[in-house]
Amino acid sequence: MLEGFADRAFIIGLLKGRKEPVTFRIACRGCYLFAGTDFAYPPMTMSDHKNGGAGYQQPWTLRAANLLEMSESVVLVVIGVALVLVAVLLLYSSVFDLNAAIRLGTGEIENRAIAILNTVLLVMMTMEIVYTVALTLKSHALKAEPFLIIGVIAGIRRMLVITATSTAVEQPEEFHNMLLELGLLAATVVALAGAIWILRYSAHRYTQGQQSESEPALD
Repeated sequence: MLEGFADRAFIIGLLKGRKEPVTFRIACRGCYLFAGTDFAYPPMTMSDHKNGGAGYQQPWTLRAANLLEMSESVVLVVIGVALVLVAVLLLYSSVFDLNAAIRLGTGEIENRAIAILNTVLLVMMTMEIVYTVALTLKSHALKAEPFLIIGVIAGIRRMLVITATSTAVEQPEEFHNMLLELGLLAATVVALAGAIWILRYSAHRYTQGQQSESEPALD
């Protein structure tokens, strides 16, 4: 037991490599100790300290959260593999159509060019989604920029389809609706491109700010 107030205390002991309880003898200045006053503590490893002690058990909610996180990663891996297979099949289909068009002549190439380009853009969209899934697996957080890029590609793809089918439109109302849709798609693509530029510019400014703060101040 201690009598009085201890203003300074020095704890002497050695923890590393000890399996038996470690005895601390406290030497105090400005306090009084009874003779032979020792304090014995069982050894604690670094892992025990992180986990809250040797007998520490995680609550069931934390274990359930870890299980759900693992399940999410497994599902994302399956989704990524499936998307890669879809992209490979679509690319094979576009290459097959291009090969067939080349054999039939230049006229057939012009007829199938829009369809082939449409398929290639669809492959690009699919691979951008795969990239988003990979980023989610790495950081377990959704990034906004890949989705914006997917929106830009989807808008351009739709514009190409409308342009290719515009020659078959005969009714003035349908043609007017087609022009209106093209205008809305163009505005959407420009807005998404502006959002991508803002994100990249903000990230660049943030990086520059962090670098300037880390640099030592010059006298």
